[in-house]
Amino acid sequence: MTKKEMTPIDHSFLESVAKVLTQARENAKTAVNLSMVYAYFEIGRMIVEEEQHGANRAAYGTQLLKELSLYLTQQFGKGYSAENLKLMRRFYMVYSQDQIGETVFTQFEDLPVVSTGRKFCLSWSHYLKLMRIANIEERHFYEIEAVKNDWSLSELKRQYNSSLYERLALSTDKEKVYRLSEEGQTVKTPSDYNRLLRCFVLFDLKIGELKHQDIGQMQMYVHYYDRKVKLPDENPTIGIVLCKDKNNAIVEMTLPEDNAQIFASKYETVLPSKESLQKLLQEQMLDVSGDENE
Repeated sequence: MTKKEMTPIDHSFLESVAKVLTQARENAKTAVNLSMVYAYFEIGRMIVEEEQHGANRAAYGTQLLKELSLYLTQQFGKGYSAENLKLMRRFYMVYSQDQIGETVFTQFEDLPVVSTGRKFCLSWSHYLKLMRIANIEERHFYEIEAVKNDWSLSELKRQYNSSLYERLALSTDKEKVYRLSEEGQTVKTPSDYNRLLRCFVLFDLKIGELKHQDIGQMQMYVHYYDRKVKLPDENPTIGIVLCKDKNNAIVEMTLPEDNAQIFASKYETVLPSKESLQKLLQEQMLDVSGDENE
């Protein structure tokens, strides 16, 4: 066969080989990133344990971070400021006590396991975002979803800012909420706006025994409105749960935790008291029972 008769190289073959190298580089990059996450966890552990040795722990801890930052910067360059070391310490303190069932991460069976039995599957940037979530269940939720759906950092932030956790917790149609989250939409919640108080007032009427999760559900509604609906110059949202259980009428209110007493004094001048609402509920219950007896 002459040179003129040689079979031309299929371009798709060249692309396939290039893809193998590209994937290998991505895998190597991911492995390096995960290795650094484990390293940061271990550094955080070492800092926490070393801080226990100082007589004045606060002063010793500050000096420890300064000297360690200087030493690591000289050895490895940028990225080891005292502030970053504080984040590593916080990372250890949060995740050394933060366990998720191993079945969640079965797709990462080849990953190492730190001394707590914890696997890390996301980038350091992901964990910096997750650490800011105070609620443990909510933090677990976003970590699991980020792993399962391969969320980038920007996607994790978008889903968190859309209050996906609260909306799923409050919705009976989980699949619809997931669809809405992918489309970037939000779910509307019934509410009333009080112009005198300049705040939203949420109501929830329960039939039957009042349970702890009912209060928690209202708190999630309030949290969602404060984060996504309320304007900066408006007052915090109020949640009111009205419960009718046989012959009992129960009323529970949620007020801002940081200054509940101050706001309570304001609200009482505009809104009916718990006692007034209970009395109104009881009267309504008597009216209904009277109608049924006729």
